Amino acid sequence: MLTRRYATNSGPSLRQLHALRATVVLSIAALAPAAVEINVTQIGYPSLRGASVVRNGVWTPVVADLALVNEAAFDGTLRVAQRDSDGDLCFDSVEIHLRRENGGTQRVWLYALTNARRDANKYQLQLLDANGEAVKVVSQGEVSATAAPAEQPTVISDDDWLALSVSTRPVGRIREMLAAHDGRDTDVARGIAFRREPHIAHVAPADLPEHWLGLEMVDAVVWEDAKADDLSERQREALLEWVRQGGRLLIASSRYAGSLAIAPALEAVLPVRIGEVTTAENLPDFRRDFVAPPYQEADKPPEPTPWYDVKFPQPVPVARCLTKPDALRLAYEEGVLGDVAAKRRLGRGEVIFLAVTTNDLLSAPGGAAGFFQRMFALAELEESERTDRSISGISVFAKVAGAVSFATSGGLYLLLATLASIAYVAISTLGMWQFLTRRGWRQHSWTAFAVTAALASATTVLAVNFQRGFGDSLHQLCVLDADSGSSQGLGTCLFGVRTTADKEIDLWFPPDPLAASDPTATACFLRPIPGENDQLSTSSSFVDPEEYRVVPASAVVDDVRIRATLKQFEGRWRGPLGGKVSGEIKTRRGILSDDSYIVNDLGVELKQCLLLQPTTNLTAPYRSRSDLIQLFDIGDLPSDGTRVALTPRCYRPQTSESLSQFLVRSTLSDAHREWKNVISLIGFGAGTSARYARGEEKRALLLASTIGELSPQSLAGLMDQFMGARTVSRDRLRSLDLREQMEAGWPAGETNEARDGSAILIGFADHPGPARLFRREGDRKFQLLKPDERYSMTMYRVRIPIRVLEGGTYRPPATEEETE
Repeated sequence: MLTRRYATNSGPSLRQLHALRATVVLSIAALAPAAVEINVTQIGYPSLRGASVVRNGVWTPVVADLALVNEAAFDGTLRVAQRDSDGDLCFDSVEIHLRRENGGTQRVWLYALTNARRDANKYQLQLLDANGEAVKVVSQGEVSATAAPAEQPTVISDDDWLALSVSTRPVGRIREMLAAHDGRDTDVARGIAFRREPHIAHVAPADLPEHWLGLEMVDAVVWEDAKADDLSERQREALLEWVRQGGRLLIASSRYAGSLAIAPALEAVLPVRIGEVTTAENLPDFRRDFVAPPYQEADKPPEPTPWYDVKFPQPVPVARCLTKPDALRLAYEEGVLGDVAAKRRLGRGEVIFLAVTTNDLLSAPGGAAGFFQRMFALAELEESERTDRSISGISVFAKVAGAVSFATSGGLYLLLATLASIAYVAISTLGMWQFLTRRGWRQHSWTAFAVTAALASATTVLAVNFQRGFGDSLHQLCVLDADSGSSQGLGTCLFGVRTTADKEIDLWFPPDPLAASDPTATACFLRPIPGENDQLSTSSSFVDPEEYRVVPASAVVDDVRIRATLKQFEGRWRGPLGGKVSGEIKTRRGILSDDSYIVNDLGVELKQCLLLQPTTNLTAPYRSRSDLIQLFDIGDLPSDGTRVALTPRCYRPQTSESLSQFLVRSTLSDAHREWKNVISLIGFGAGTSARYARGEEKRALLLASTIGELSPQSLAGLMDQFMGARTVSRDRLRSLDLREQMEAGWPAGETNEARDGSAILIGFADHPGPARLFRREGDRKFQLLKPDERYSMTMYRVRIPIRVLEGGTYRPPATEEETE
């Protein structure tokens, strides 16, 4: 025994030899030079405040430059991953093909679904070879398993406002918005506290993405000294698609304005027809109306020469333009005999054109912060909000996403499990024991109990599957936006997918389900919902996390594992509605005329419809208009094409009140006081009036749709006392805000040309709508994943034109004191 032990310990065992060999191999591999160097050039967008900025829950552009180091060629894949709400890794990837004879370099764009809360080590790029094996790379001068940026970006709130300055020169005067918001008065700007914290980023035109997803995190783009050739055709298409999805684009151009007119995609959406370029010594009319007075002039008596009449240091080029019929003229300048500013709607967004660069315009006295505030209709903080500007908002996203969380099914599962447990205990003990005793079969008790347990398990599985369904289940909620008379729409959709077995499937969100065949490049996208942004919320993860691929440009999610449980996804959609809503609203002094109407030809009945009618435009000081937006409950709209007159549905005062009294209590602010109960953490929503008791997700959607007009006073009371907050967060619902889409219009008169506005019709359909999700397993073809219509809902939001009739300027509704 001693001899055997001695002999055994006299040399290394076979297992030890294998371990030693593996250690040597790994050591050699670690010392081996990497084949590729990766420089992470950009994460999000570089901010003027310092580090680059990103947002949670949206696509973040990741730009990397690759170069060969020690090889003549390399083929593989580069990817970047972030975690979803379950802790699984979802990654975007792009193929890499480097050749020494072609320079050995390549720039790639990736789109990461930012989840900064769950990923402490954010934005780690991994390189795989042609066999799918991870390889080491050179990153920041060191050999590493992954590549990372030199500095991690800053995560900004969804309630913050991010403007991207695009120009070949350094960023211009828009930087003054930061100083103004921070309360730093300068010689040309007075401190302005914006309701949304501003961030300014700057890139050269060549650094714009070629897919609109890369701009999703941005609220506004200022394209300074715009020249069509500075952007590729794909970049121009991406920029315009971003506008359709809700972006606001300010194009300032004079010297090169003619190049925009000969670029077909740009010319089609410009609000003006561009003519010759001339010069101007001043633009007094435009500056008086749209440029804020310089700070040193604000509190001084008028000078002999007003500040807006002071000439530019030197004449500036100005493009002479003519506003198109379907656009809105902002300013006509007599000195150049042309329009110098105009805007037009494009989908959810807006294109603004300036016939002069902002640097030239602001070279004369004037406050730049006030100018950009007017251009983008930014709201100032009200006095009641200035006391504590650090208050965080309460998110309504969880209430909206609850519509696809199978919450009702979960309650039924719990009930079934409880009943099954009670029944099993009763049958397997008392019932089975009595049965065996009566027949003298107690010796077979263990066999009987085993059979009973098997039958109970099978019965439970059948009961759950009967309630859930024997196939994959889908709950969905869509918010679709359209213009009156248009059969095309834009949508934001949430999906809850649940399977009956542990499986891997592919999902696809096509623009037109009737013409869907195979995924191609599209304006739609599909992505997992990354989880709560709230730092107080808890998160859980699977013990064994999985990896799956997202394909942003094709609206595809590949090989996502659903473990017989729930996965939630978000999609953005643009496609045919299968019908339309038409209508026209005419107003005189803010009151609807008798010939205002709406026709529903969608093919589905719209229920619990509301009409939002603004009675004032977005003008200074750009604060909340909630008291000046009428909200009318107009009931259900049938789908048979009936022409529905709006006046009898909108104006329904009670017997004892006048029309003025009715209008005072039929405002958006009144509705906000009721909708706020949906975000109460302590359950004070039980007393909500039946007029708006539509279900939590519906009230949450209404709140998110009007969040830009939300007044803090409407949230006062219980929320101040118990929740310590007075604001509501846009958390991942930024695209739903309707603030910039509502205009009252200006009346026609001798000194004021007619300006049409737009109201918003909101209606709900207990129907999945035209946006549909497809699925496949393995190499099969994609097939429609039929949603459960009991748990599917569509919110339609249709922009109805307002035509202002002659008859004097608008007189606001009387206040409660005036009516008394």
